Amino acid sequence: MMLKGLAMKRGMLLFGGGLLCLLTALVLYEIVLRVFFPPPQLVAIRKLSSPAAESKRSGSYVLETEKGRRLQPNMRVEFSPHPTSGLAVTVETNSLGYRNPELAAKSAKRILFLGDSITLSEYLQDADTFVRQVETLSAGRTEPLETVNAGIFGESVQTYRTVLGETGLSIEPDLVVVGLYLNDFQPSRYLKLFHPPEFLQESWAANYLFHIFSKKYAKLIRPSEQWRENLQMIPESELQEWSHRVACCFSEMEGAGADSSEFTKLVVEHIEDWGGAWSEGAWDRMGKTLVEMQVTLDRAHVPMAIVLFPVSYQVEDARLFDFPQRKAAALAKKMGVPLLDMLPLLREGKSRSRERLFYDQCHPTPYASRVIAEHILGFFVERNLVASVRDAKNVN
Repeated sequence: MMLKGLAMKRGMLLFGGGLLCLLTALVLYEIVLRVFFPPPQLVAIRKLSSPAAESKRSGSYVLETEKGRRLQPNMRVEFSPHPTSGLAVTVETNSLGYRNPELAAKSAKRILFLGDSITLSEYLQDADTFVRQVETLSAGRTEPLETVNAGIFGESVQTYRTVLGETGLSIEPDLVVVGLYLNDFQPSRYLKLFHPPEFLQESWAANYLFHIFSKKYAKLIRPSEQWRENLQMIPESELQEWSHRVACCFSEMEGAGADSSEFTKLVVEHIEDWGGAWSEGAWDRMGKTLVEMQVTLDRAHVPMAIVLFPVSYQVEDARLFDFPQRKAAALAKKMGVPLLDMLPLLREGKSRSRERLFYDQCHPTPYASRVIAEHILGFFVERNLVASVRDAKNVN
């Protein structure tokens, strides 16, 4: 009995010692992260009203559906801070899952904006997004406009088309603007993220560990050429063809001469993202989906316009590399759809001001968002997509 009691006591001591070592290691890990690493993204989510549509949840305010990612309706999300901008940001969605106030009966021309994270601008307060600034700037410059932000981060033109059919046409827009970015050729995709329980959400260590687990889990469940860390991708073989074409023929595509080697390398390195826009295949994919959207809108008698956003490297380089913009212009001309190319306008904005334009390779700052909004509003008037104040008065 004495030996058995000693064995139990020794086991308890070993267990207690092991638990103490584990807790000590976690505390040290927490301290190291807080001293030497940036803070993890901390998100507070609150339900505002009615329940979200039935779907599998990702543990954030994102809905994972069979048709891609959607934002959960009626949510209030607080980022402290947002990892892109470093700002404290609040995002609220309405009953349609749009980052927008609830829509009432139309009292002004309604403009629906479809797009990805650039359009959503989740990293900025709503008033600083270009979508909302277009609405604000319209007061006194054109007839009043009501802008609707239906952007969804990490998605592509395939999802814009689906959202248009699911909810977009139901709001009776007077104009649909597609915010197109250079990586919109990729299929709709999502990454399932796991989050720590509520009592651990303030812990940096817990957030980092759950993020690492999310990536490891994703690698296990979809091990194939067309899936990478749970993201559906274009087959690697097709991307390699695009890369070879860029590597051998970039000068032919851009007419930029031998001094384009550094930019060529950037394009190849990002071929599965924005670099893919330097391929015919990417524009074939985007063009097909945009035409399908146009057919849908024509049936509803709603006009369509496209705003094309550049990658920051195009804006910041002294040389002009604009193959994607020329491809987009040719496509828009063939479709008979007005196109606003933001590349020359942002390059001009950069030359006129020392203000920062981008947080990263594509997401505009509040200053750049203001520049974009100014040009979008001017584009609306120039292309007769909205009436100016003077024109509206003349009609009356």
